[in-house]
Amino acid sequence: MSSRAVIILSLGLNAVLGATTFYYVTRPAPVAPAPAEPAVKVVKQKVEVTTVETNTVVKQINWQVVESADYKKYIANLRSIGCPEETIHDIIKADVDKLYAARRKEITKPKAEFKYWETGMQALMGDATNPEIVDKLQALALEKRALLKELLGIDVADKPDLMAAAFNPIERLLNFLPDEKQTKVLEMMQQFQAKMMKSMSGGAPDEQDRKNLMAAQKEYEASLEKMLSPQEFEQYQLRLSQTSMMMRMELDGFTPSEQEFKDLFKLRKGFDDENGGMFGMMDQSKEGREKYQAAQKELNEQIKNTLGEARYADYEREKDYQYKGVSKFVQRQNLPKEAAVKVWDTKKTAEAEAGKVRNNASLSQEQKNAALQGIHEATQQNLQQTLGADAYQKFQESNNASWLKNIAPRPKPAGQ
Repeated sequence: MSSRAVIILSLGLNAVLGATTFYYVTRPAPVAPAPAEPAVKVVKQKVEVTTVETNTVVKQINWQVVESADYKKYIANLRSIGCPEETIHDIIKADVDKLYAARRKEITKPKAEFKYWETGMQALMGDATNPEIVDKLQALALEKRALLKELLGIDVADKPDLMAAAFNPIERLLNFLPDEKQTKVLEMMQQFQAKMMKSMSGGAPDEQDRKNLMAAQKEYEASLEKMLSPQEFEQYQLRLSQTSMMMRMELDGFTPSEQEFKDLFKLRKGFDDENGGMFGMMDQSKEGREKYQAAQKELNEQIKNTLGEARYADYEREKDYQYKGVSKFVQRQNLPKEAAVKVWDTKKTAEAEAGKVRNNASLSQEQKNAALQGIHEATQQNLQQTLGADAYQKFQESNNASWLKNIAPRPKPAGQ
């Protein structure tokens, strides 16, 4: 039964209840029988029953009679039974919402299955970030508003749910579960998020807040593990866990294979479980920072052994926020990705050489400055060969070149 049918039947039931109440309130009070006299003899009397005929016809309210595929006729039918205008607006809007929700779903449904090992925002959002999809959704929203204006004669305020739903990846990430389990997971996610918001309110989280967040995270995952099958829980972890979501953003550009992602996830999940994940990073105590950094160093060694030298170099580079800036710059200059790798390798080599010079106690300041100047000039030449003259000039003017200035000899303090 449609949503509008439920509303109409509700109105019909209210009408029946109202009529019944009216009958019992207005009907004549029953006449009390006269006191019985002592019986002396039995007298048979003929009782005549008078039947009163009436031409009054009681019209029953039936939603199947009122409902129509033609919205204008449907509205006319509702008005003919005395339905209030406000209620008509609610019924029609609910029906139109349902119609356009189905059309929106057709536009936003993923063209391909979600692949949990693909990285970056595009992989997470799918076709929702496609400009063509956005244009179609905007056109659909305008069409819906125009239809409601034509039918009801007024501008109906509508929440921007068409766009919001398109940019919500949760449904896509949970499509491996049956509907009832999807609903249960969403409810549990909301409860966990509410606990997070409570701990995050009132300024920066303190040590107790951090412990509460970690405890809530463990409780949430334990509840999920009980509710899902082992295979479902594994898929949830690879798709929607805090660890996998962080990896998906950090490794944008790394393009791991499915097996590489699984291997990295296993190592990273163990690290997060032991050290509190992103909540562990909030520990501001010296002991806490040192423990976290030591564990991070051990994790990096494990990842290096798992991936091998070449792939680990790719992994380290793509994780670096500054490299992502260089990569974007190179892409905008229409240069191949290899140019960004060469720029990054040049940066690491130059910084390492400059560090050795500055830390060499056997060199005088003049000798250090001369050596640093040589490193700086050689680095500039390498960058210019890699990028070309025009792109190199733009590179120097961008934020991506700040490290280059740090390699040059530091100017002498004033007065020396």
